[in-house]
Amino acid sequence: AVTDDFVEKLAQVKSGVYKRIDSGETQVGIGAQSLAAVLPEATKLDENGLMSVAYGQAAMVSAVELAKQIVELKKEIEALKKGI
Repeated sequence: AVTDDFVEKLAQVKSGVYKRIDSGETQVGIGAQSLAAVLPEATKLDENGLMSVAYGQAAMVSAVELAKQIVELKKEIEALKKGI
């Protein structure tokens, strides 16, 4: 479930360049274990115990939650402008 502090927690998810264990291919991405602490529903564990990220799901939820925060920030900025 997405919590009120989702965006703050999302900002702490580890990201970077990594080498895939299964193919040896170098890619960019996020740490599945790190994401699992924030959005476990967007991670999965395979039969070998390797955790991976469902990137489409993680991206969509993150985009929606960020959009909500932007809308709220815009409202606050407008209220502050009117108060000046």
